[in-house]
Amino acid sequence: MEESGELIDDPLDLPVNKSKSNDDKSLFTKEDKKSIKENIIRSFETSREKEFNNVKQLQTKIEQGIASEKERSEFRTKKLLSETIKSRKPHNVQEHLNFVNSDIRKIFRTESIGDNSDSPKELIPVEYQLSQNYPNPFNPVTKINFSLPQESKVKLTVYDILGREIKRLISNEFRTAGVYSMEFNGAGLSSGVYFYKLEAGKFVQTKRMVLIK
Repeated sequence: MEESGELIDDPLDLPVNKSKSNDDKSLFTKEDKKSIKENIIRSFETSREKEFNNVKQLQTKIEQGIASEKERSEFRTKKLLSETIKSRKPHNVQEHLNFVNSDIRKIFRTESIGDNSDSPKELIPVEYQLSQNYPNPFNPVTKINFSLPQESKVKLTVYDILGREIKRLISNEFRTAGVYSMEFNGAGLSSGVYFYKLEAGKFVQTKRMVLIK
């Protein structure tokens, strides 16, 4: 008489064949289970490493200015997802709901990633733009806002009326698409007319501001 196999609980839901007969092909031996688990772990690690290298290559292309629009879009999506799926431990139900709502807004691009003062604040803009500083005239602090429709290397510099560089607010740094706000403090400067210049990719624009003390 053929002996039936006994099934035991398994984390991978793989039944183990504890019978002496190997005729039942629907069951797995302990060796099978071990091999399957090792293959799953190895496959996951390989996939994760491949994805990490892919993101790194995309960022390098963007920084070098040779990425296609499709590659830029792929990088934005991967970065957004990596931020959204971060493991978090809410202390209560309300905090959990806040996390979920925040992630939903991020996915639909109604909220930026991160809380830095120069992080994107709104929806992805459709064109490059350098806004007039506010307040203007100012004493001694003012805000300078600008928009990037795509990832770009950015330089934001303040000059005096003679064209001498006063301060570099952003020094040829990589920025993702979004709306940014930078603060300029003219506490150590004399009253007068100053200029601020934005260089982002091929976009260049200069505006005037007035410091009054």
